[in-house]
Amino acid sequence: MDDSMAQPDQPLKGPRFGGFMGRITLLGFLLMTGLAPGHAREFSSDLHPFRLVPLIQNLDHPWSMAWLPDGRMLITERPGRLRIVRNDFKLEDAPVLGLPEIVAQGQGGLLDVAVDQQDAKHPWIYLAYSAAGPGGSG
Repeated sequence: MDDSMAQPDQPLKGPRFGGFMGRITLLGFLLMTGLAPGHAREFSSDLHPFRLVPLIQNLDHPWSMAWLPDGRMLITERPGRLRIVRNDFKLEDAPVLGLPEIVAQGQGGLLDVAVDQQDAKHPWIYLAYSAAGPGGSG
């Protein structure tokens, strides 16, 4: 195995990027590059060189992510699915069930996700989404 292959040997305990746009920007960059998982690509910015190693694929318009207390990650898909990524970077086959009815049209859909980890046994999960209402959706 060459050194460009991802080695997911530790639980997902991602960095806390500041604010909604920080998560969106990082997630979009990581998941929409078109690289297959395990294949690295070199980039550089004005300040630092860095290496991108995609770990997850087969998502439909990934929008936001948040970490659960046990190290798993939640990812929203704009069409209305909430997905779980296990600690070994594998995407669970089935989306999370029991979400409210989500209207995914235009720029709407299932957008942000946040986890309140004050109580690690029973964390609250907050979702930002578009729903049907008088005169349309919002």
